[in-house]
Amino acid sequence: MEIFKAVLLILSGTFFTFISLAPFVSNDVIWGIVLLGIGLFLLFAGVAIIKNKRKKGIRSESASPEVIISKDISPYDNKSDINFQISLPSILSVSGLTKEQKDRIVYILDNYFSDPRTLEKEFIALLLGGKWEWPEFKLWHQKFTELDYFPYMWSAVQYLPSEVTPEAVQTLEIFSTLSLDARRLLVGNYAIVKGKQTTRAVEDIGRVVGMTKSKTLEVIKELQKYDIAKFPLDINENLVILKVNDLKDICEEYKLPKTGKKSEIIERISQSIPEEELKSLLPSEAQRDVAKIGFSLPLRARNNVEWEIEKIRLLVHTVQLSFYRIKDIEQFKKSGLQEFEILGVKEDPCPICSPLNGKIVAIDDIKSLPPFHPGCRCTAIAHFDF
Repeated sequence: MEIFKAVLLILSGTFFTFISLAPFVSNDVIWGIVLLGIGLFLLFAGVAIIKNKRKKGIRSESASPEVIISKDISPYDNKSDINFQISLPSILSVSGLTKEQKDRIVYILDNYFSDPRTLEKEFIALLLGGKWEWPEFKLWHQKFTELDYFPYMWSAVQYLPSEVTPEAVQTLEIFSTLSLDARRLLVGNYAIVKGKQTTRAVEDIGRVVGMTKSKTLEVIKELQKYDIAKFPLDINENLVILKVNDLKDICEEYKLPKTGKKSEIIERISQSIPEEELKSLLPSEAQRDVAKIGFSLPLRARNNVEWEIEKIRLLVHTVQLSFYRIKDIEQFKKSGLQEFEILGVKEDPCPICSPLNGKIVAIDDIKSLPPFHPGCRCTAIAHFDF
């Protein structure tokens, strides 16, 4: 079928090239150039199909698309616990994952792969505080330290923590013992690395991770066992979810001073207006069930936990790029393409990637395709050789 297409394209190209002579003879140069361009394009397209067909004919059976899911791409790849379905680059050699974590990773990649932000949150909820190891992270950190250069994606993990505070250790231990729903709730509401707990309506707390109100209250009850949630709240704590202008309207109604910080205005209102009367003044938003969730951490502990989160973000970025690469290979092979061109990032002259910028790589040479290191931002595009 491909040969038939090639012959048809070559014949059509020859025809258009031949008839382009007539306009040139009659001084209709523009029309002649158009016909000549069409003819040459069809000729090149036909020749390209024949060249690709010949290349595919001399390749061995082992170069079929199934190589993408083969465990024999690289023995080094198979040391990773994360490679339970398809082979990934050695830079993703992650060990120490439980069966539940592996199963969850499959689910995450199947359902959130096209949504980078959700993908990142799901991985953080799954891995933060766990006993997994990423040996390649240590090796590449040492490598970049020796090069005195860290790529852009490493900016948040470039400096290793000088010390890990007891508060950070305790936070990570507690987080790892929580149910997955509780961890997703905390991560989704950015309630891990803050100086104080997050105050929101219960429905809004659950909505960000797709939980019903009843399920959210069930998870909040779990969090209360570790003093990382409070429900129900006092009336003055409910006022926190109101905007400052709403609070000032209440002050104006009761001729109270409207100056000061939000916390000062709330304190003034709660002390001056009886609780039952105050409830009748509140908009419907503030009358909903409101809860506080999250860790309240000092600055150093927050920095420690944030560093662990950024390390997971680096892993997720690399996983995502690796899977994009695998999907590209599958699609390009189906299209009959045989080569990639490596494209680096101009504003990030990485000493690892720069020498590879513009390099042409065979589609089966998987180990020569990005990512070349954790946090690599290189891409590979189809290369056409007419």
